Amino acid sequence: HACSLPNLTAIVPRQCPAIPSPAPGGATDPSFAPAEAIALGRDPAAAGGAVLFDAGALVASRGPTGTTLLGEGDAPAIAEVSGHLVAAWRTHGGVALARSTDRGASWSPPRSLGDDCGDCDAHPVLVSNGVVLYALDGGEAVGLRARASRDGGATFGSAVTVARGSAGGAAVDRAGGLHVVALVGGVHGAYGSAMQRIEYTPPGGDAHAVSLADEKLPTFFATPAIAVDDDRRRIWIAYVRGGRDATWDLVIAASRDGGATWTRTALGDGCALRA
Repeated sequence: HACSLPNLTAIVPRQCPAIPSPAPGGATDPSFAPAEAIALGRDPAAAGGAVLFDAGALVASRGPTGTTLLGEGDAPAIAEVSGHLVAAWRTHGGVALARSTDRGASWSPPRSLGDDCGDCDAHPVLVSNGVVLYALDGGEAVGLRARASRDGGATFGSAVTVARGSAGGAAVDRAGGLHVVALVGGVHGAYGSAMQRIEYTPPGGDAHAVSLADEKLPTFFATPAIAVDDDRRRIWIAYVRGGRDATWDLVIAASRDGGATWTRTALGDGCALRA
């Protein structure tokens, strides 16, 4: 017999299976496949069979035949257009681009996307409908800027400001129109306040408010995303709402009238974990 305070006991298993070990001859759990090194880094972004990694000072892309280092950079993005892969990443001098015609097995030499806009620090964004490709960059002072390419990423047009704010996402419809969502409001109250707002900008149109006027929105860790449904003529936007206590929810906003009105559904129960 033994005495214990309530809720302080725990079941202890007699034996645990061995975990995978990188050491030669180390024991492995048979329920796991052998480990495979892909690339050092974080924040993978996938397109088709390729994965692009930010490895601090290096950007690496793993295709079906191995890993190719692209060069120095930060915040990588990747998209497919006209059967080619196009990768973009931020450097000290702006945004660099590279193209691959063999699913990431080899890449063209990196080249500059265009003029550097000074203190621009937005992560580059690449979006395509398979025919036209848009490359976005920017910063708080100039907003999000977009350049269009209609030759598979070989050349790009001049930069055009398409949205306020520097954190956002984009989507391309079948007609080649660019739809942009952005988080506007700067870094004040960035961990969650009513000073921020989510805005949607349709192709060639003016911005529409997506978030409610009194919603608390964080800036850090909360870049909004967008998808366009051509068949049902709907726009879907996902954003994070919540205050400084970091108990945030994911909101899915949908519009059937080009962004004039929105219906919102909150997912989650105030979860303090965020991804």
